[in-house]
Amino acid sequence: GKFVRLEPMTEAHIPALAEIGVGQDFWHFMLYGDMKTEADMRQWVREYVPEGTRVTHPRGGFTLWVELPNTVDVMELHRRALEQGIGFSPGMLFSPTWGYTHHIRLCCGGSTDWNRIEPAMAMLGQLATAIMHAER
Repeated sequence: GKFVRLEPMTEAHIPALAEIGVGQDFWHFMLYGDMKTEADMRQWVREYVPEGTRVTHPRGGFTLWVELPNTVDVMELHRRALEQGIGFSPGMLFSPTWGYTHHIRLCCGGSTDWNRIEPAMAMLGQLATAIMHAER
């Protein structure tokens, strides 16, 4: 099956894209298309992910930082999401002390198949809710 990757395009990609002649139309699409995707993904987090979740959009990036309720085991969520073909970055990858154990990072950039992202977000919410209720 196809894998829905909710991961960002990194700064490392930009020089390579410039080198092959990616032009203004592409960057306009990335900027304005991703602004729409970011707004949609914020809405989907509010709609599908368990109550008590907080979401922020760090400045200067195409990502959302999502803090889930502390009863959601993010590594279990990651395992179950991968089984469904959904990828995201567990928050502890961004902490030198393995903090952010209830956080995930979602990408809002670069996808051309936005119709697959909403169902992936809905599934992510279902998985998080199931884990949250199993922990009680």
